[in-house]
Amino acid sequence: MRSDAALAVLLLLAAAAPARASHYPLEEAAFLTGDEVRLLTDRGLEDTEQLLAATDTEEERAALAGTSGLDRKRLRELQELCDLLQVRGIGPKMAILLRLSGIYDTRSLATQKAEPLAAAMKKANDVHQASEILPEPDVLQGWIEQAAILRHPPR
Repeated sequence: MRSDAALAVLLLLAAAAPARASHYPLEEAAFLTGDEVRLLTDRGLEDTEQLLAATDTEEERAALAGTSGLDRKRLRELQELCDLLQVRGIGPKMAILLRLSGIYDTRSLATQKAEPLAAAMKKANDVHQASEILPEPDVLQGWIEQAAILRHPPR
C-alpha cells in the first residue's frame, strides 16, 4: 500500500512539475543518424534542447538547412521530436513511438485521451518494435497534462 501511495505522489509531482527535463545529447537521440549528429554538432548544437531552439520557426529551420545541408522537412520532424522531449518521461524512443502512433508534437499530445493513445501506441509498437516497454494509461495521462501546460502555460 505504502509504495502505491508513494508512486501516486511521484506521478502527481511529475505531472505538476515544469516539463522540461528530458533533453539529451545529440549522440544519444535515437531519432538522429550519425551523419545528422555530425552536421548539427558542426553547427555548434550539442543537445536536443538546443536543436529545438534552433528549429523553432520556419525561418530558423531554413537557416539551419542552408548551413547544415539537412532538408527543411527533416528539420521540422526533428523539431517535433525534440518538442515531445520537453515532457518529463518521454525519451527519444518514446518520442519515436508517439510519432508512429500519430502524435507529432506537444500540441497533438495535449489533445489526446490516455486509453485510446495507449491502444494506438501498442498497435504501432507491435508493428515497429520501437520500445521494449509501453507506458500505462495513467502515465500517458500525466504526459497529456504536461503537454497541455506546455501549450498553455499558467500565467
